[in-house]
Amino acid sequence: MNPQKYVVFMEYRISEEKRTEFLSAMEEISSAMLNEQVNNYEWFESVDQGALFVEMFAVNTPEQYKSLKAKRTEAEHSVYARLDEFVPGGMKKVHCWCFEKQGPYGN
Repeated sequence: MNPQKYVVFMEYRISEEKRTEFLSAMEEISSAMLNEQVNNYEWFESVDQGALFVEMFAVNTPEQYKSLKAKRTEAEHSVYARLDEFVPGGMKKVHCWCFEKQGPYGN
């Protein structure tokens, strides 16, 4: 059985005019996420809708998800709060969901 059965999706739209600064900030945000003991951290931009981004990663427990969600969606963390300047409407427009994998668990 796969121990990483909780997958987290974060979704938000950024201001097009701040794209360059956002991409630079994502280097720092990505590094911070890798220090959070998450697994398979990746981020994507929508092909259909420019400036729409999704981050995806696995966590081991619902508690780990809740802790990360609080850090990632509140404008108080020194690194993660940088999204506040790029997302129209600020951090309250950063959506975060956790899904429990139901199967299959094979490759």
